[in-house]
Amino acid sequence: MINIIVFVGPSGSGKTTLRNQLSMEKIITYTSRAPREGEVDGVHYHFSSGDEILRMHEEGELLEYTQYHGYFYATSLRAISRVIDMNGTASIIVDKNGAKKLKDRYGDKVLVIGITAPAIECVRRMRERNEPEIERRLASYEMEVKLTNRYCDVIINNSEANWERSKLLVQAMEKGLEAMGCMSEGNIC
Repeated sequence: MINIIVFVGPSGSGKTTLRNQLSMEKIITYTSRAPREGEVDGVHYHFSSGDEILRMHEEGELLEYTQYHGYFYATSLRAISRVIDMNGTASIIVDKNGAKKLKDRYGDKVLVIGITAPAIECVRRMRERNEPEIERRLASYEMEVKLTNRYCDVIINNSEANWERSKLLVQAMEKGLEAMGCMSEGNIC
């Protein structure tokens, strides 16, 4: 059974937008960065201090954590375990390290979907969201695309020209998993 659907890819590639096409539960991760305009604690992220995230790590509460562009990002072990223990299905957005940790620990219970888009489109999307430090985030673009191509089960080209097809593909994957019984209690795919 597939319990965790992971979205991974460079900043601005459309991970959150495509993830929002799914009707399933969303696992909310932690970050030490400040909320952007319109972001809500507990909905978009659990906004925490870096010290709090490090404390959670030291106490074994996290599956993984990473530092990305000066901020901590982390995944709650309890949130993942709860979904798997209940034979549920949920989606999550993490970086390549988080995706690898999930795959290493949970194997076939995890489906990793890589989202890519041309760099120029990622930059435009980040500018539209008024994100800071776009140039610094773009510096890791090539490496992130390369790693996305290496570690993912499915890769979606989420360029502007493919946007409608990307949405349909994600929705079709969810329906296909449901039809195959991969997202229902007692079935293993």
